[in-house]
Formats: sequence, structure tokens, C-alpha cells
Amino acid sequence: MTKKTIYIILILVALGILLKYFYFNKKLETAKPTRGPSVEAVFASGNVESTVMYPVSPRSSGKLTSILADEGQEVSENQILGKLEDNHLVSKVKELEANSKYLKQELDRQKYLIKNKATSIENFQRIESELLALKSAIEAAKTEVDYMSLKSLSPGRLIKRDGEIGQLIQANQAVFWIASGEIRISAEVDEEDISKVIVGQKVLIRSDAFSGKIFNGTVESITPKGDPTSRSYRVRISFTEDNPLLIGMTVENNIVIRESTNALLVPSTSVIKDHVWIIENGKTNKRKVTVGAKGAEKFEILDGLSENDTILVKIDQKLIDEAFPTNSIKTK
Repeated sequence: MTKKTIYIILILVALGILLKYFYFNKKLETAKPTRGPSVEAVFASGNVESTVMYPVSPRSSGKLTSILADEGQEVSENQILGKLEDNHLVSKVKELEANSKYLKQELDRQKYLIKNKATSIENFQRIESELLALKSAIEAAKTEVDYMSLKSLSPGRLIKRDGEIGQLIQANQAVFWIASGEIRISAEVDEEDISKVIVGQKVLIRSDAFSGKIFNGTVESITPKGDPTSRSYRVRISFTEDNPLLIGMTVENNIVIRESTNALLVPSTSVIKDHVWIIENGKTNKRKVTVGAKGAEKFEILDGLSENDTILVKIDQKLIDEAFPTNSIKTK
């Protein structure tokens, strides 16, 4: 082997050592825990709703002929909001009333005939029975006419209208939506987290409609029965301040379980399955820790670590094993 070949081999080995040093040194970045604020919270998505909200819909199908109230308007109890076509029902009422008028006259004539013993009591009773049945039919027909008027059940605000004049509205199809009372949030909490949630806890609320803003609320109630399909429980959240959120908006809720102003924090990448890797006496050692609040960039450590410890920021066990088979490295 020539000297030139030996030099080339030595240079390649040196380059390999340098590349390995810089590669693994970059990967095995170290840091010390820091102090700062942390919040442990349970996440729950939800929607803004009114404490009282109901639809107004017809009992029978018909064409919408008039709209007497519109979105945003305050309405009173039994206020007519719109009407469906009822000409055929009104005609039916008039026809029944005309028949009723005739039977009343016939009943009066029968009374006169009975007094003069010119007819039987049975004939009188038959006409009287027919008149009573007709009265019931008239009341039923008038009720059907009344049903074609869409009325509010209680005072509130008309928040939505789903219908236009001339449109055929099917039975039980909601045309108007009325809301009254305060607005709140209905959120779904995973069954694994529901045991951490109690009434009165603070809630931080975010909405894509108001980017960058946080609204405050509090847990108002927890539905006792969960949904076995979604494996979640409904949590009602009330607002503790005025806000611009509208009924129907989707919101993200963080229910605050615990807050700390001086928590021990480490990079989130340094924790894997409740373990960190610390550098101690020139070696790396795996140590179990108790993790508290978890953020995108920082994790809170409740136990198992101190501010004086030096930890690996990014963990790649395979990389550590390949680089340091004896699980020891020199600290910088």
C-alpha cells in the first residue's frame, strides 16, 4: 500500500469521524428545564346555542302565502309569523256552518211539530244528534285553519327563516326558528376526560370567526348520561362576559383543570412515554417523570426532574444506540 493510499484512507476516516460527530451532536441537542406558566386543560369542541330554541313548523302541508316576521325580529307569544294557503279549509268551514244553520232551523221546526204532536221524538233526537256532530266538525275545521297560521310559542327572537312565499312547505318542516334566554355552548367531552371536569371550572373559548381572540366561560352543567356511540358526554358552558359569538358557531373549548404560574417546563420533544433522557456523569440515562400539562412546544414536569438536570431535546433511541452502543457520551 502506497503512502498516498494511506493518506487518502486516513483523510476519509477523519472525515467520517467529523461527519458522525457533527451529525450526532446536532441530533443530540441538550437543554435544561425552565420555569414558566402552564395550564392543564381538557379540550372539547362545541357549538353556540340558545338556552331555549325551538322550530315553528306546520302540521299540514301547504303553500306559504305570507311572511309576517323576519330574521332578527323580536316576537311575542302567539304572534303570527307566516301563513300557509287555507282557502280550501275556509271554504269547508263555511260549508259546515251553512249546514249547521239549516239543521238549527230544522231543529226549531221539529220542536214546533212535537208541541203540536205532528212528529216523533225520535226524529227530533236524530236531528239534534246531527247538529251536535256538525258543531264538532266545525270546530275541527276551524282548528285546521288555525294550524295554517305559523305562530310563536313564547316571546323570543326570530333567528332563522327557511321559507319563501310560494314555496310548498311539508308538514313538520321548520320555517322559523325562535330563540330566547341566554346563549351558551354545548360541548362534547371524551369519556376518558369527563372525570376531570366539574361544574364551575374556567373555560377558554376560541372561534375561527374571531381569530386570535379568547372568550371566557365556566362549566355550567354535565349531562349524566353519555353517548355510547361517540363515547362522549355533553357539557354545557355559560359565558362570563359579553361576546360577539353567534348561535350556531363552532367553537373550541379548553376546560381548565389546573393552572400554575411557576411550572417546571421541558421541550415537548424531550418526553417519550413519560420518560426523558438526562446526561449525568458523562452518560445518558433514561428517567421516568410525571407529566402534567401538555402543550405543543412545552410539557410540564411534576416529578422526576429538577432545574439542574441536563436533558436531550430530541429523542431518537435508535440513533443513540447506533452512535453510542455503551449508552455513554461526553458532555459539552
